[in-house]
Amino acid sequence: MQLVRVVYELFEWDAEPFDRAEPLGSHQIHLEIQLLMVGGEGVYVAWDVWQKTPDDDPDWLPYAVGMSPQPFCKQPAEITRDMSASAVWKGLIGQEIDFAYLDPDHQILEIRGGSSAVYCSSYSTGLKFWGMDVLHVSASRPTRTSPGGSKQ
Repeated sequence: MQLVRVVYELFEWDAEPFDRAEPLGSHQIHLEIQLLMVGGEGVYVAWDVWQKTPDDDPDWLPYAVGMSPQPFCKQPAEITRDMSASAVWKGLIGQEIDFAYLDPDHQILEIRGGSSAVYCSSYSTGLKFWGMDVLHVSASRPTRTSPGGSKQ
């Protein structure tokens, strides 16, 4: 699949950082991302409720990064922003892309094309744990910090 456009679907209050003149090295959104491919097909990426249950795994996390050919959100976005030219995404535009979860709990999704990659994670900047209801997007692979402060 060749990526041609990246659209962030946002709440109105979520859009302000994307309207600044200075480039952002990472993004946090509370709705979803629409990745549009050549031929019109698309993939949606969002934080989602994880399908495992606490009974399946003692280290169960309530949220994960989800992918779907259909939108996750039932209501239309209040605001959209084309992020194709952003520093985070521009290296993937025009590339054949592949998707890979980098951990068994689906907390990090790598979207790779050629030598470029974008990482979507169920992680909130400034907090020391996974599982927040926000999608963190960055060209750098996130690291997990346990509540005790050690990196995992």
